[in-house]
Amino acid sequence: DVLCILRELALNAVRHGHATEVAIRGFRVKSHLHLIVDDNGTGFDPQSCPGPLDGHFGLTGIRERIKRLEGRFVISARAPSSGMRAEATIPIPRNLIWQRTRAR
Repeated sequence: DVLCILRELALNAVRHGHATEVAIRGFRVKSHLHLIVDDNGTGFDPQSCPGPLDGHFGLTGIRERIKRLEGRFVISARAPSSGMRAEATIPIPRNLIWQRTRAR
């Protein structure tokens, strides 16, 4: 699911925002995975963007995937015509968290 989310965000940046640069970052803080995707595209208003009724399913699919993973998703314009930022925070299942153990 995480790779599908990142792929869709990057494709949307290029396809719809005409971005020439897309930066993808990810890091773990305790039991959560944080993903940030920045682009230099044209940007858009996340509140009034086309959705499924208009034949656009990308952001809806991303939101559904993140919801299924019990995560949080925020997408925002940085400034008019200067790209977008998408941020997702997803809890990592406890059985997948690798803990360092101290040498004895």
